[in-house]
Amino acid sequence: MYDPRAVVLHQRMDTVASAVRMNWAHWRYPMAITFPATTFWKAWTRAGQRMSYSALLVRYVVKKRKYRLLAIAFRCLLITPFWELREWWYIRRSNSVENCEEIAKKARQISLQPLENLSEFPSSYS
Repeated sequence: MYDPRAVVLHQRMDTVASAVRMNWAHWRYPMAITFPATTFWKAWTRAGQRMSYSALLVRYVVKKRKYRLLAIAFRCLLITPFWELREWWYIRRSNSVENCEEIAKKARQISLQPLENLSEFPSSYS
């Protein structure tokens, strides 16, 4: 049975901080696996990409006059680029640069293979 109040209830319980975290997570995770921020230059580039994405988000919110979403858009613009640099710092501090590069190499190789050549995965994934 469809209950539209469930969606409204969820939106009321969501906070600005949790919306920003989810926005960053959906953008970050595919990129973090295939192209990890193992050097400062990679982290700086991703922070720049994140700033341009967030600036476009702010422009969109203002253009569509959805001013109630400005808090989320501005927080994305001001905080998430620093999260990219923080991620690089964590990788560097934990001495896991080589491990991240190896995982990324395997992920890129798998993503370039045709689906019928993925015999190493269990049959439930095919």
